[in-house]
Amino acid sequence: MHDNLTNQYHSLFLTKEEVKEIFRLKSDKALQLFKREFGIRKKGRLYLASDVKKVIAIFAEEAA
Repeated sequence: MHDNLTNQYHSLFLTKEEVKEIFRLKSDKALQLFKREFGIRKKGRLYLASDVKKVIAIFAEEAA
């Protein structure tokens, strides 16, 4: 399922706005807290898609 969510985005990196859209975060502050809590790494101004996919997998596992 999480592949469907991230297929429309770049395979290696995601922008701040894309990460906020995926996790439905409303503010930059919420994104910062979320990033810290789940260990999503950045490369410059971009977020690693692999970390985002790991967090989605965690959510999917918890929901199952």
